[in-house]
Amino acid sequence: EKTERTEKTEIAEKAEMAEKAQKAQEVLQGLIGWLSEQATVEIKEETSERILLEIHGDKTGLLIGKRGQTLDALQFLSNKMVNRSRDSAKRIEVDMEQYRKRREQSLRSMAVRLGQKVKKKRKPITIEAMNAHDRRIVHLTLKNDRALETKSVGKGEMRKLVIHPVNGGRSKRYEGSGAAS
Repeated sequence: EKTERTEKTEIAEKAEMAEKAQKAQEVLQGLIGWLSEQATVEIKEETSERILLEIHGDKTGLLIGKRGQTLDALQFLSNKMVNRSRDSAKRIEVDMEQYRKRREQSLRSMAVRLGQKVKKKRKPITIEAMNAHDRRIVHLTLKNDRALETKSVGKGEMRKLVIHPVNGGRSKRYEGSGAAS
């Protein structure tokens, strides 16, 4: 009896997941319909935590936007419209032509390049305003480099990121804390 109930629960959960993915696909299709008549939305991947939607079609530049801003806006709106109830919320990610993967690779290589420049010149470098996701990629890329320290500065969503050289192998954060090294 217990296993039968568990099977019914699993079937119901899978049906609910598929229903949410279908709703996300329809919502995004409706949103991009205003921008492009030929673009279509495909459910690329679905897990218990997220739904990945891939846009196919024309007007890629318009749909991706400058530094992915249109894609981010479509993703934000899709999440708000589909995840109205918090209890069964799933993260919805929107991509087009593997833009997000290419952007991440570009940010990682930029972080490494700028990190090398900071180490060579021993002077901090400030990177232009970035969204939280992009800043996180840069922070994570450089976090294991003991000669560098990264810090977000400014207010709001679009903050700048500063890459600092670490003084004498020790971070400025820990100087003067009285701890023996």
